[in-house]
Amino acid sequence: MTASPTPPLGTRLDGEALEGPWRTAYVENAATARRAMYRRDGSLVSDQVSNYDPPATGVHLCGVTDDDQQPTTVATYCAPADKARDLWRAARAVAECSKDEADFVVDLFVDDQVEDDFWSNRQLWPRAIASWNALSQASPS
Repeated sequence: MTASPTPPLGTRLDGEALEGPWRTAYVENAATARRAMYRRDGSLVSDQVSNYDPPATGVHLCGVTDDDQQPTTVATYCAPADKARDLWRAARAVAECSKDEADFVVDLFVDDQVEDDFWSNRQLWPRAIASWNALSQASPS
């Protein structure tokens, strides 16, 4: 009996580990969600900021608050840098759209920096998830 490949991993904004097939996991009401923001030392920055929380390394879906004032996290998919780049490229190949049609921007974060980005929307994003699942079956981590 052969061992099954390691499933792709990621982390949603709420910290829940994603195991098995990737899935579309949007943060509910992302555009209106507000939360307290703290500095790394634990001091309060503000109690009314958006839920902007990109991964240090991974794919980040970034929208904007309803008042168009602050970025907000729609979803995050954490992965090591090389895997994150592969996932981002695969998503771009099937889920890129024009800015006029976009609901969010898809950022590639590596070491807390945006390496690249493209526009996408909720209608196209399931194609990216399907592409990721096909990629993970073809080349397990």
